[in-house]
Amino acid sequence: MKIEVLGTGVVHRKPDVSVLKVSCHVVADKAAAARATHAAASERIAAVLRDARVGPQDLRGSGFSLGEHYKQTNQGQQRAGFYVQSELSFAVRELADVALLFDLLTAAGATRIEGPNLEVSDEDTHRMTARSLAYADALKKAEAYCAAAGLRVLGPLDIIEQPSHYNSGPPGKFLGEDGAVVVSSKAITVAARVTFEVERLEV
Repeated sequence: MKIEVLGTGVVHRKPDVSVLKVSCHVVADKAAAARATHAAASERIAAVLRDARVGPQDLRGSGFSLGEHYKQTNQGQQRAGFYVQSELSFAVRELADVALLFDLLTAAGATRIEGPNLEVSDEDTHRMTARSLAYADALKKAEAYCAAAGLRVLGPLDIIEQPSHYNSGPPGKFLGEDGAVVVSSKAITVAARVTFEVERLEV
């Protein structure tokens, strides 16, 4: 005989990393001029990140594009030059530095800044803990059902992690009385469907 139960494990941790995405968009009459202006702005942005101690290990992704720029006129869209655009995502480990970074990056030439998105840096380690808790929860439930039905748990036959429960819940963030950002904990949740072999208790 067997019994199937769903176990859930939750680990709460406070985020310690803030992820920002910075874009730099430049338009000029000539492609070479747009590229040169963009290169200068990119170097200023890179200097800001170096000063903020953002290293290669903190980079999360980048993008670059160059193309024709159009504007809307009474005669329809007309080419008005060329554009160069780049995006860079990176992690900041000092959450208190985020507001200042917005000002410095904008002054350096960033045209759009998205975030901050708060993350837990060692989330994989905490997810493993949540998996252990999920199995312990499933075993506890199986033992409770078996005790009520006159059965005994022998051991697990199958364990399937539920994909819909894999993602972590987002942390909350709000301004405290002094204007500082206050961050709530992030729920790292794992759910697993576990099948146990059981047998009837001898009377």
